[in-house]
Amino acid sequence: MKQTALLSGYVFQWNMKKGGWAVYVFSILAGVITAVYRGYAGMAGETSPYRAKGFLPYELIIDQSMIPLFFGIGLLALLFLQFLQLRKYQKESKGIYTFLTLPMKGTQVANAFLLQSLAMVFLYYALWLMVIVVMYFPMMHWMVSLAAKQEFLMNDGTILTGIDATRHNGLFLAFLRSEFLGIVYSLDWKNMMCALFLLFFAGVWIVSVSMQRAIGLTGIFICAAGLMIPLALYLQGHSAGEMSNILLTGSILLLAVGVWLIFRLQADFREPLAK
Repeated sequence: MKQTALLSGYVFQWNMKKGGWAVYVFSILAGVITAVYRGYAGMAGETSPYRAKGFLPYELIIDQSMIPLFFGIGLLALLFLQFLQLRKYQKESKGIYTFLTLPMKGTQVANAFLLQSLAMVFLYYALWLMVIVVMYFPMMHWMVSLAAKQEFLMNDGTILTGIDATRHNGLFLAFLRSEFLGIVYSLDWKNMMCALFLLFFAGVWIVSVSMQRAIGLTGIFICAAGLMIPLALYLQGHSAGEMSNILLTGSILLLAVGVWLIFRLQADFREPLAK
């Protein structure tokens, strides 16, 4: 296990130096910039008598900024980077033969590649969560100050000032009301398991495709991704609870496929044992 961890750490550091850190920084930085711009630009033409002019709840800032877009682009770029680097080991250099001659079993080498892939994916996921949580405090501090300075003319003719917007715009409520956070960082355990299973499958799948010649797996994945469009349309007619159950079932199936890919990858690496 120690040898697997050491090799996984080495491959992880190598891939991060070859572009992993750049993907992390540029995707998160771009998302934060768009969120800050959306927040401080306010809501043009806002006429609601219950919201300060220019005030935006945090969930609207997240959903109406380009954070969901840059999150997806960064994740795809990270998977593509791993594909290129691992493909070089397999096709364009003698790197894979070097790994297979290490004083460790072939299955340990396979596990090292899998661990570094999952580490890159889940670290990306965790960093985005940290940024979203930390960004809430300075942005909403300014928004709350803006709301407190506004004067609200109510229907009965009274004027309200000094509104405390924190009571209805907390971080917990933002995670409940945001569409993006409700999908990727859901507080519902079923939706959260769906997101984690999908990330697990993505990390395992990209290693399996990169290190094997089973290109047919790519076609299977593309077909499965294409089926998500009619599935999404089909789920629109169901309740939230039914959608969660269906998506959780699909995610469990993907998890099972991911475990099968792990055993298949280990079988391919089992033959050439290091001497």
